[in-house]
Amino acid sequence: MLLASLLAANHFAGAQAAAPANATPAPRADARPAATSLGAITQGLKKFDGYFPFYYDEKTGKVYLEIEKFDQDFLYFSSLTNGVGLGGPERGTASSNLAKFSKVGAKVFLIEPNLAYRATGKNPDEQRAVESAFAKSIIWGFSPVAVEGNKTLIDLTPFLVRDSQKLTDQLGRAGPQNCGGRAGRSA
Repeated sequence: MLLASLLAANHFAGAQAAAPANATPAPRADARPAATSLGAITQGLKKFDGYFPFYYDEKTGKVYLEIEKFDQDFLYFSSLTNGVGLGGPERGTASSNLAKFSKVGAKVFLIEPNLAYRATGKNPDEQRAVESAFAKSIIWGFSPVAVEGNKTLIDLTPFLVRDSQKLTDQLGRAGPQNCGGRAGRSA
C-alpha cells in the first residue's frame, strides 16, 4: 500500500493541488546517519523514477525521497485504498491539494499554500501583503539525510505511515473502541 500510494503520487505530481497539516515527529533513533552524498544512502536500494525519484529499502521498509524541485507547486494526493470496517471510512476516501517543498535553514518543509486568498494584480506590494496576511500551512518538516549539489534526500517513511486521513478521529467518534495508528504495524 505504501509503494502504491507513492507511485500514485508520482503519477499525479505536476498537476496543481497538499494535505491536512500534521505535527512533525521527533527524529527516530534508528534513522540512518547523515551522509555527504546521496549514493552513500541509496546504494543497493530499489529506485523508482518519477516527478520526485524515490528509493525503497526492502530490508528496513524505509522510503527515501530525492528532491531537486524546490519551491515548485505539485499535486499532493492521499487516499485510503481499503475500508477500515466498523461502519467507518470506506476505501476511496481521498484528498488532493497544492503543495511544495521548501528549504528553510537545515530543514525541508512540505508546505500547503493558502489558496483561499490571492493577489489578483501584478503589484508586488499587493502580493506581499496577501502572502503575509494569510498563513500557509506546514504539512511536515524533514531533516535531510544527504545533500549533493542541488539534490536533497529525505526519509519519507514517517510521513507515509502517518494517519493522513485522520481515521483514528473518525473511528473514535463511531464508538468506544480504542483506535489508534501504530507506526510499527504500518508498511
